[in-house]
Amino acid sequence: MRNHTPSIPAHAAYVALAIVAGASSVAAQHAATHPTTHLAPTRELLVTATNGAIAVPDTVDAGTVLLRLRNDSDSLTAHGLVRVRDGVRPVDGLRAVRVLWRLEPGSPADARASLGDFYGGAVFVAPHTEGAVSVTLPPGDYVTYVDEITNRGPRVPATHVRLLHVRASGHAVAATSASKAAAIVVRMVDMRFEMPDSVPAGPSPWRFENTGPSDHLAFFHRVLPGHSYEEARAWLAKRQGTRPVESDSRTVGVHVLSSGVINEAVLDLAPGEYIVACVIGGHHMAGMVRRLIVRPREATGER
Repeated sequence: MRNHTPSIPAHAAYVALAIVAGASSVAAQHAATHPTTHLAPTRELLVTATNGAIAVPDTVDAGTVLLRLRNDSDSLTAHGLVRVRDGVRPVDGLRAVRVLWRLEPGSPADARASLGDFYGGAVFVAPHTEGAVSVTLPPGDYVTYVDEITNRGPRVPATHVRLLHVRASGHAVAATSASKAAAIVVRMVDMRFEMPDSVPAGPSPWRFENTGPSDHLAFFHRVLPGHSYEEARAWLAKRQGTRPVESDSRTVGVHVLSSGVINEAVLDLAPGEYIVACVIGGHHMAGMVRRLIVRPREATGER
């Protein structure tokens, strides 16, 4: 059995992209992920967010799926996907997510018990851009949702929660498609990240593997010039004082992954110093942060 260690109130916060603190810039800059390069899933799930609604297909075949968020709204957004626990009616799974998001009354503990694993998704997708991750989905019923990140923090509007049925395709559900050798691998292990100390700048394929028993996510924040990793780590802990990292519209990473779940994405990182953090249930306070140096490609002749 997989262990979801955060408390229920904390769980509602991390599903809400708990990293957000203070005002969020929603100026369109660059997409958090690039949905085509290096990713070769056998099928695609397109979620389109507009002002006041999302459009999602009713079904998709099981297997390796590109979860693609097209943000046609004027808000910074993120996409999440959670599987309804076996034996729970889809409509009850939908209600459980609505309870977690405080869209209707109910017990968060009972709501969480109706849900299974989280399968990640693209985060911090700027207005009128796209983001995507690749993931392997087993058959079953799911709830897909889109966060809107505003100056008051993240929220999921009532219109942004939908059911999705993943149907058995007649083919074995295989591992995600990108080659491990070609991708930069991030392993989420309670309570740390196992990943390189430095990587080249520019678009690169990344593979996020949750190998610990708890739910995790990974957000990459670029440290602003004149500030340091240590300042960024202290700011994440207290959310007070001058913000030492770039705005949320320039943050990249993946949404919540349960134990054993893998996301693949192409991240386009500018040169500089970054802090990588998991903020689920205060995991960053327990040491789940990591310094990353992104070096210019021309400095090493990399292509």
